[in-house]
Amino acid sequence: MQWIFWAIFVASLLHVIEEYSFGFLDWARRIFPRLAPVITARRAGIINAILLLLALIAAALPGLPLALRLAIPSLIALNGLLHMLATIRLRRYSPGLVTGLILYLPLGVLAYVIAARTNTLTAAEAVLSVLLAIALHTVPLTWALLAARRADSGAGG
Repeated sequence: MQWIFWAIFVASLLHVIEEYSFGFLDWARRIFPRLAPVITARRAGIINAILLLLALIAAALPGLPLALRLAIPSLIALNGLLHMLATIRLRRYSPGLVTGLILYLPLGVLAYVIAARTNTLTAAEAVLSVLLAIALHTVPLTWALLAARRADSGAGG
């Protein structure tokens, strides 16, 4: 099972490269104009560094509870799904779509299949890992919303 977490780490690196190379920040600023002032390269760098660190931890520490490790495959699958939905809804390419569809979605699902077959994945672990992924995915948006609120109130970002 260990190889899937290393594959997810590599996929995460490729996803960050795709987003950076094809202008995810500019895309996000156009889609969320109210948040545009706080969608910065610095924030994106921090968020991506955290993602890569979490993926690396999941890969390098196989002794962690399975629910914690599976939060990363769930997180990337959710991210791939959101890129796909954004592209469909907006009828324009969302930077990150290609790696989201080709790598994130399949690897995320495959991690759960492998865990179910080899590690007796329980329903509780599966649900907990998905809930953790959803919580992790809301962090960047919440951070941006709070920063935008502070900027609107004159307190800075």
